[in-house]
Amino acid sequence: MSAVTQVGGKDVTREELLVAFNRVVDGGDWKGPILMAIDETELELTRKAVEFFTATELHVCGLPCEGTVVVTSIGYRAGPAA
Repeated sequence: MSAVTQVGGKDVTREELLVAFNRVVDGGDWKGPILMAIDETELELTRKAVEFFTATELHVCGLPCEGTVVVTSIGYRAGPAA
């Protein structure tokens, strides 16, 4: 499996991006908007995954508790690639 991007200087494969992406999308509608709380250590990988699969930006919109961030994106359907 070849790398498609890097996060923190580490090569990342499409499969790794897919795992991160699947953590933040609604299983029944991967093209829809994203609103999810994630561990802050997953932020950069998740950001790359959302950009890779939806061509949209992932934004941090809240910090509900220490170590966790709330992220949002308009999703694929509302983005430029739709």
